[in-house]
Amino acid sequence: MIRRLSHRFGEVLSDLGYPKLSDPRLDNNLMPHVRGLPYTAASSGGLVLISLAWYLAIWEVAHEQDGRRPGLLIIDSPQKNLGHSADPDDPDFADTGLVENFYRHVKQWLAGPGVGAQLVVVDNSPPEAVAGDIVVRYTRSRTLPPYGLIDDAFD
Repeated sequence: MIRRLSHRFGEVLSDLGYPKLSDPRLDNNLMPHVRGLPYTAASSGGLVLISLAWYLAIWEVAHEQDGRRPGLLIIDSPQKNLGHSADPDDPDFADTGLVENFYRHVKQWLAGPGVGAQLVVVDNSPPEAVAGDIVVRYTRSRTLPPYGLIDDAFD
């Protein structure tokens, strides 16, 4: 199982376009490693992609094998430290294509082996490629509904 998850982790990182990808793997404790280093040595943008790949690898393999798992994966802010939000000192992760690659990977998997799986992505600025998949857009104005997920909770 660890080999299968580790292999999928590498596949997902490759699909996401992880810069200078080498030696992606999960160790026996399921701790991610990339470029021969533990995930804790990665930059802020690297940490985001590694985390996304780790979540997706476990979720995808569990779904494909009909394993015991929650029926839903929620990912909040997949663009943090990527694309336009990248740290200026982390130019490898300033590529907006990384965000598009994330959405492309998820859409392809959900349309194929992931049929029936459920994913909720909370994103302030999703790419145009997923405009047709957006279920709800919340505003930042109390006077312009929907203002927030919990309609009677205000700042």
